Amino acid sequence: MAKWINFPVVGAQSADGATAFPAEDGDNLLLADSIISIAVSVLGSGAMQAELDLSDGQKCTVLVGTDPGVNTVTKAPAPDTNAPASTGYIGRFKKAINKAITANPGGVKSTVSLPQDTVPQGSYDQDKTVYFKSFKVA
Repeated sequence: MAKWINFPVVGAQSADGATAFPAEDGDNLLLADSIISIAVSVLGSGAMQAELDLSDGQKCTVLVGTDPGVNTVTKAPAPDTNAPASTGYIGRFKKAINKAITANPGGVKSTVSLPQDTVPQGSYDQDKTVYFKSFKVA
C-alpha cells in the first residue's frame, strides 16, 4: 500500500458551478493509513461524490464530473450537471479508489485513476473521460 493517495483535480469548482477553486487543481494527497471507509453516492443535485471517513473524525469529500472545464459565468459545466451517467458507475468509482489504496506496495504515492463513463468493456473514448472536480477535507 502506498503512503499517500492522490486525487488529481481538474477545473475545480463548487457543486453548483458558481465558484471556481483553482487552489484545488492538480494533485491532492490524502494519507492512506487515515482512511477508514469509503461511501459513493449521487447527491440530490445529481452530482456524484465519494466520502472517505478518516481516522481523526474528519471526512474527505471528492466530486467527479465529465467535463474538464470550469465556467462560473454560466454555472456550467458543474459536477451536478455533468455527473457520470453510465450504469454501475458508482461501483466502478469506489473500486478505483480502493484499487489506489491497495496499489504500489511500499510506494510513496498512488493516484486514483477514474474509469471512463461507459460500460466496463467499452473502447476508449476521450469524450467519456471522468475528472475529479473537488477535494475537501473537513
